Amino acid sequence: MARRQDVFTRACIERTRQRVLEGLLEAGCTEDAERLAAQHDLDAQRDAAFAIAASGLAFAGYLFDAIRRRPSPGLCAYIAANAAASRDGRRGHDEERATQVHWLTEHLGLTRDH
Repeated sequence: MARRQDVFTRACIERTRQRVLEGLLEAGCTEDAERLAAQHDLDAQRDAAFAIAASGLAFAGYLFDAIRRRPSPGLCAYIAANAAASRDGRRGHDEERATQVHWLTEHLGLTRDH
């Protein structure tokens, strides 16, 4: 079960990282986006996201928080949904949550029956 949680958490982190990278590029912060994209280790990504957020681009803090909270899959998923909402409003939040539900039902053998 721990392995599945790690895969789920990493997927949430990766979607959050993509959203932060897109936001940086849209804000014209190419250097910050390149710096973050060059990091492959989660701890290095966390540190880069923290530095970017501290420089005034607060939305990068979602990635910092998601990585920092990776031992807690539920909290990581919550942060990923909030990151999506910060970029795309309610639609982004709902799409992120739907992606999470799909992953959970597929990988844990859950059903959506009431």
